[in-house]
Amino acid sequence: MDPLINISIDPSLVNISNPTWDTFLVLFFIVGTLIYSFFASRERLSVVLLATYSTIAILSATPLLRDYMAALPVAEGIPYRIGIFLFLFIILFVLFSSHMSLRSDMAQSWLHGIVLSFLQIGLLLSALLSLIPADVFSTQFVKSFFTDDLPRSVWMLAPIVVMALMRRGASHPPQV
Repeated sequence: MDPLINISIDPSLVNISNPTWDTFLVLFFIVGTLIYSFFASRERLSVVLLATYSTIAILSATPLLRDYMAALPVAEGIPYRIGIFLFLFIILFVLFSSHMSLRSDMAQSWLHGIVLSFLQIGLLLSALLSLIPADVFSTQFVKSFFTDDLPRSVWMLAPIVVMALMRRGASHPPQV
């Protein structure tokens, strides 16, 4: 089996009596997905995805920000990197949600909401965790699921693919 596609989790890494940073990340991911999927509307999910993609694009394509973040000290710069990301994300979210009227034709299934929430939180975590040096993580879990090239690519592309599939499924009314 190709090591890039190995998605198994070592059970010894999930120790509830002595939790690691990665354990809290997994718990946040699962609980966040469940809670967010029940409280977010389809329009809100779309606005958050748009703000997330826009923030990632601005940070990676704007030389001034990219150079500033690259010049920050590795360990001491983590709060600044995350702060800049969150600041841009919040500004874009407010702008997009207040100035856009998004109407979505996606199906209204609760399962679709959970899937989109899962992918959205995964995308946000992948973007945020890529701003943190790899040596901060206690296990290989974060790299394997969020920060390596293949997982980051999947987190970037999966929400777009799922939204496209949901629109296609919504455009075919059920046959009576």
